[in-house]
Amino acid sequence: MYMVWDPSLIQGILKSRDISMFPFAVEFWAKFAGVSKEHLDRLDQARLPRLFQEMHAAIRGPPLLAMNVNALEHVAKELNSVESGRVVEMENMYTWMRDFLSLATATALYGKHNPFAKNPALLEDLW
Repeated sequence: MYMVWDPSLIQGILKSRDISMFPFAVEFWAKFAGVSKEHLDRLDQARLPRLFQEMHAAIRGPPLLAMNVNALEHVAKELNSVESGRVVEMENMYTWMRDFLSLATATALYGKHNPFAKNPALLEDLW
């Protein structure tokens, strides 16, 4: 793995057709959605671009707005539940923020009755 910090090099890399995000996206999607190795093998390089085009088209305009509203409603509900003057204690700020934002994202993607909201312990399996 290479890390690039120079803005001009980053721009060149982003324009390059030799670099593909597909392996990373597939790995992420497999873990996030629980897709088996068998099913991933069926998604060859010829089908992946079409799949990602469809996913991209599905989260623009009104669907994206609806997901943002769901996520922000979750955030507002959680923050508004903290009583004025009450101290919120947490063992680890990073873990609390990770779980808080993961639940907001799951709410945006899957709605208010998503599996992560019903069983927050699933977040540990996700991460």
